[in-house]
Amino acid sequence: MPSSNHLRKPKMKKQDVPFRLVFFVIMPMFGFACLIWLNIQSPDGVWRWLPTIGICLGAVWLVSLAGIIYGVVAERKERLYQAQESERLKHHQARFYCHICGKPSPKPYQYWDDYGENGQQYSSFLVTDYDKPTELVQCARCQKWTCPNADPPHMENGICEKCFEVQTWEA
Repeated sequence: MPSSNHLRKPKMKKQDVPFRLVFFVIMPMFGFACLIWLNIQSPDGVWRWLPTIGICLGAVWLVSLAGIIYGVVAERKERLYQAQESERLKHHQARFYCHICGKPSPKPYQYWDDYGENGQQYSSFLVTDYDKPTELVQCARCQKWTCPNADPPHMENGICEKCFEVQTWEA
């Protein structure tokens, strides 16, 4: 008998209402309504300034709207990047693990990188390198990843336990 889970309707996701976007759409409408009211009160005085004020308000509105859209897009990209973090870590740990005990790399290698010119540092940012593991070292012979700090040690003089045994048997 098929399960009843596939018969349920999918739940609607809660969507964020961008308050800033609504605010910047309503505020110019309110401004234009005030200008129209002023025009009705004194048609000769405000009428000659109405196009200039309208153009200025329109330009401010467009710049604000562009900034809001840019911020929303950047926020969504960041959310997507953070949501994929666990998947990237899982792939990293599948690539980098001790070939003797199977212990995976706990996290990718991270370092601070500086940006600047002519000896002046402009900014510093954290770089995550998923092509380098932490807490694992490559064996000098077989080039496989090994825990150097295991108990008992899996490495001796840069050579893993398995290569060391082969070397001992050959001698």
